[in-house]
Amino acid sequence: MKILIVQIGLYGDMVLTTPMFREIHAKYPDAQINILASKQNHKINEGNPHIHRIWIYEKGLQALPLILELKKEKFDVWLDAKDHPSTESSLLAKISNAGMKIGWNKEGSNIFTHPTNHLSNPRFHRVETNLAALSLLEITPQASLLPELFPSPDAEKFTEQFLKEIGHPVVVNISAGSESRYVTVETWQQVCKAITMPVVLNFVPKDLDIAKRIKGNNTNIHLFPSRSIMDAVSLIKRAQLLISPDTAAIHIASAFNVPTLGLYTSQEWNYSRFRPLSLQSLVIQSKEGEALSTLTPNEILTAFEQFTL
Repeated sequence: MKILIVQIGLYGDMVLTTPMFREIHAKYPDAQINILASKQNHKINEGNPHIHRIWIYEKGLQALPLILELKKEKFDVWLDAKDHPSTESSLLAKISNAGMKIGWNKEGSNIFTHPTNHLSNPRFHRVETNLAALSLLEITPQASLLPELFPSPDAEKFTEQFLKEIGHPVVVNISAGSESRYVTVETWQQVCKAITMPVVLNFVPKDLDIAKRIKGNNTNIHLFPSRSIMDAVSLIKRAQLLISPDTAAIHIASAFNVPTLGLYTSQEWNYSRFRPLSLQSLVIQSKEGEALSTLTPNEILTAFEQFTL
């Protein structure tokens, strides 16, 4: 059986899709599991032993050769586990000649032969929504909801060398996908100053200047020179605790059951879908309608003190 799973979202979306690969492989060990990934998120699964092949999708005219190639593949199953209607998902599924197409049908559409509309639940975590779609393949998930990631040997070596003199730190991820999820420099400075264990800042390249401002002359704070998302995976895997806004870092930590302090806005639907899955986790949320910049150092440190490290 040849299966294609469509996940062309962000890093976090792909991380939360990984339990599907594990469950499909457990039920159908001889199945060829393919992924249609985005240019951004495909690297997160390059070492996943359950994956037969990763196809990289780019929007626009450059997608045409890929679409023609996918059509020739003749997949048995085309699976898009979105929990909402998507024009892009429908168009991609329409070009497929798969005998079984699993996904959310837009109103009046029957492109997906096996619709997932009825499986949606606003209280479901995104992983639960993904796994619910597998019922259409007669799969009853047996494992936990935790994502599954496979660090690259190169990233492991790089990170071990970086942490050689530091040990297992508290990792503070300062980057996020939107401005509303950024904590202020002043708040991070006070939080990091109050933590007695070594602190490593994880951040995307565009936030280097912010990271330098947070560090200042504090010798207990270390800037992680991440070269790729896989370096971040290896770093977070070794954390005593992750403190992070609602972003992919939260879900990477869940893959290794790392204790997590998540910083979320007041949107309950977003919290329900993307809350931390680590068994030891705590979330603090901003007040209704407010960004994470309104969180105070005291709020974060009070939550931090509830962890036993």
